[in-house]
Amino acid sequence: MRTTLLIGAMGLALLACGPKTAPEPEETAQTETTAPASDVVALPDPKGACAATATHVWRPIGAGASYTITGAAAGATCNTGEAVITVRNAAGKVLLSQGGYDVGVMANTVFAMAVSPESLKASLADWVSSAHAEDATGQLPEWKAGEDQPVSGEFPFYPEEGMTQARYAAIRAANTPMYCFVQGGESMACYAVDGDTLTKVGLQSFPG
Repeated sequence: MRTTLLIGAMGLALLACGPKTAPEPEETAQTETTAPASDVVALPDPKGACAATATHVWRPIGAGASYTITGAAAGATCNTGEAVITVRNAAGKVLLSQGGYDVGVMANTVFAMAVSPESLKASLADWVSSAHAEDATGQLPEWKAGEDQPVSGEFPFYPEEGMTQARYAAIRAANTPMYCFVQGGESMACYAVDGDTLTKVGLQSFPG
């Protein structure tokens, strides 16, 4: 599927050089809950005439644990509406639940083939299974001294607000498992994974 190919190309994208312009506002999620807060709960599945869900078990190398990733989407039609993604640990505890994704905005990536409930479910299955076992923070682009952000070619990486250069460098050097998922028409969100803690590192852009 196209989404899987985009994720698979992430390593190549991180090696190039590019501009330093911020992503479009609609590329960020509207709602987010994330670990390590003790009261994190899953966002409700969207409701609509066309609805579907899909689940994938992700087993990152070096994590010593598995994670269940669930995607849900619904709208008046199968190529409109809202999508939600939720990550749980092996015991079922919610570690991350993020929603407010516009299915229409993601029609050039995740939901390009969503025209029926069956194809919407297939698109969701592709979305939640795009994480690779070998994905790790060591693949993040270097943030060189004096630069405003990591240099990643024509596909810029935008650190999370409040992420210092020193903290970013430490996350990258730790080379821990990393979970990235498409979250818009031109970017994906990347999280450093440490047990039950998911730390948002930032957004990796790609050509939409």
